[in-house]
Amino acid sequence: MSRLLSTVTFVALLVALVIPLPAAAQLPSADSDVVVIDGGEEPRRELRYAWKEDQRERLQSVVVVGVNASEDGREMMEMELPVSMTIEATVTKVEPDGSAWVALTFEEMAFGPLSASGDGVPDGDIATAGFDEAMSAVTPFLAETRVWQQIDHRGRVIKTNVQFPDGFPLEARQQIAQTTGSVALLPEEPVGLGARWEATGTSVNQGVAVSVTTTMELVEMDGDEVTIAMSLRPGDDLETALSTVTPFDELTIDGGGTYRLDLGGVYPREASVSMTMGMGGNLPNDEGAIVPIEMLVGVGMTMRTTEPS
Repeated sequence: MSRLLSTVTFVALLVALVIPLPAAAQLPSADSDVVVIDGGEEPRRELRYAWKEDQRERLQSVVVVGVNASEDGREMMEMELPVSMTIEATVTKVEPDGSAWVALTFEEMAFGPLSASGDGVPDGDIATAGFDEAMSAVTPFLAETRVWQQIDHRGRVIKTNVQFPDGFPLEARQQIAQTTGSVALLPEEPVGLGARWEATGTSVNQGVAVSVTTTMELVEMDGDEVTIAMSLRPGDDLETALSTVTPFDELTIDGGGTYRLDLGGVYPREASVSMTMGMGGNLPNDEGAIVPIEMLVGVGMTMRTTEPS
């Protein structure tokens, strides 16, 4: 199996594809529909964001990706990669229609340390050190990276402009652009407790486009503070897309989490999202024998928003 998973490159590619999925489900364009499945209990009200110019927030997010792989029932690889990011958001302008322009700057982004063990990762210390070094190369460019987003009062991203400094690694640009958006989407119609709605967005990474549908349920509401439970599912195109970068022929994936919102804020006050992706197939090992190989990729993402100090 080491021939299949002998380097960290393959896992890094999977990470690049999987990490943006929760954000992708939250980022349909202004033309995308948010469909209400159940309007919920009475009384119902319109949920709308109400931002103020010069409003500032600091978003802290941590993503932990874990990978376990086995060959013919024997564990061959275990890997874990944490990625942390701190973004400062400033509302620079509120339009008459209620949409806001938000400027984003990166205060910190840290990859790793990547831990890897097992026979499927030969020379693990060397491989993980090389990966950590490659990812750390992104960090110096973040302070010079600028992102502007126009977001309407229902959380739909209308425009995103990203200015990368010269030398910013190409392989990291799409991930940065997509993981900046974490605004929970709100429906057009008035809703009450128990309401459910869904929206579909698209993640594009490494030239692979994957559709993701998010279903949300309003579980708590107290003035402008609301709590939403979410579940997400990829479109049928995910299996086709992953087949271009993986040798596996079996795929399962699910995920969900919660958002606690203040409708006067740009980002969720707290959020937690987890995803699990399982892959499997009968593939050749180092000796050329066809054996069952399975891989489990887990992604856990937490977010917390505070006021800048």
